[in-house]
Amino acid sequence: MLFRTSDIAVNLTERSSPVTAETFVESFVKCKVKDALAECFPSLEQGKSYDFVSLSEWSTHELVFHLLSLIGPASLYVATWSMSETPARMLVEALQVGVIRELHCLFDYRIKVRYPGVHDYVQQHFTSVGIGNSHAKVTVLINDSWAIHIVGSSNYTNNPRIEAGVLSAGRAVSELHREWIMAELKGEKPFE
Repeated sequence: MLFRTSDIAVNLTERSSPVTAETFVESFVKCKVKDALAECFPSLEQGKSYDFVSLSEWSTHELVFHLLSLIGPASLYVATWSMSETPARMLVEALQVGVIRELHCLFDYRIKVRYPGVHDYVQQHFTSVGIGNSHAKVTVLINDSWAIHIVGSSNYTNNPRIEAGVLSAGRAVSELHREWIMAELKGEKPFE
């Protein structure tokens, strides 16, 4: 044996991260292939968290547009592993007409390999773009009345697979996600 796990001292306070807690009323939404987003999420309630799973008849960008139709124009903060051309163009169009007020996106470094054209396009049109070593799939929508965050398995691509996530309407945790995304985009290394 090379080592014993009991010989390893664990320092749980060495790398601290901000923790925010909110009280959420739980709700589970199972979206079948035939279900439209308006049927899965007909409305939202402040302080409510919605766990969802679907066969991906709809994608993250389509969920974002549905949420914008419910809450009105908002700023968008995204961390995603990948984005394909159609979602990128739809987001830019929404930014240009004011449905999205500002759009900040942190991509995994593989975006330059997987979708180099998309990377070049969003750098010209999004408010800010950054590249990092990130596998996170987090979306935050914030306006004066709403703060919503989505944490899930899906990227900003059309992916015909089962996807799951949590959509929560609460300002404190949404701001926490916005802050780490923006810190990464500014090169501030919030996790070191």
